Amino acid sequence: MLGGYSPNALSLGIPTGSQSTPSNTSCPILYGAGAPQSVRSTCPWYNVENTDYTRYPQTLLEARCYDCDNCITELPPNGLHAVWECERVLSSVWVLQINYSSCVNGMYQYNAVQIDLPTACVCGRPRKA
Repeated sequence: MLGGYSPNALSLGIPTGSQSTPSNTSCPILYGAGAPQSVRSTCPWYNVENTDYTRYPQTLLEARCYDCDNCITELPPNGLHAVWECERVLSSVWVLQINYSSCVNGMYQYNAVQIDLPTACVCGRPRKA
């Protein structure tokens, strides 16, 4: 079921860019040349490592939205949309989770489980009640 599948570049040794919380998480309305898509987005995000030693892969990258309550626009007065909001996109990812109740001859079994992992932030209209 998981043959040849890696839900995260960290398990392959591929460089993944920023993996820690930036020193400034305020809304980056302005950005420099060469900024990645995650910063140029109308709902910018950064990646942090999510580590759990009871699963494989142990470390996954998790998206966190910058501190933008509303989506970035080109509109005055402050460059933020009056109504539309930023929210995280959750992706379903398969991981192997250790089963501590199943130890045979000193070897633990792992179960394939799906987890929801935040992978980006998007601009969305508010949810209706």
